[in-house]
Amino acid sequence: MFFANIDSTFMSKIAIDISNVSAFEDSLLLSIQYLNQNHSLLLNTFLCGLSYYLYNELQNKILSRLGAVPTAVGNAFKRVVVFVAFYLVLNEPFPAGKAWGCVMAVVGCLAFAISEAYGV
Repeated sequence: MFFANIDSTFMSKIAIDISNVSAFEDSLLLSIQYLNQNHSLLLNTFLCGLSYYLYNELQNKILSRLGAVPTAVGNAFKRVVVFVAFYLVLNEPFPAGKAWGCVMAVVGCLAFAISEAYGV
């Protein structure tokens, strides 16, 4: 379980050094020493994994209650909300192409919801 939570930067360094066994062992030991000294990285990695696990559990519960298609539509709408929030929070310009894509996604989600409500 401990090695499953090692940060990807350490894993990429280890993967690069895997051709040389002694360099691999040195990299692994340095990574473990760094993780033992830097507890905030371990805590953040644990919290990231926990939140991802809880998100997947919630997604599976929703999927079992709604079905695959409404869940996919909800995910498409969620992505639109995340994109718009990203541009609003960071105060970046919102390109016309992306705005049009978001409008199309929202209209598609709305059209699907209306068609489901009327049984079309």
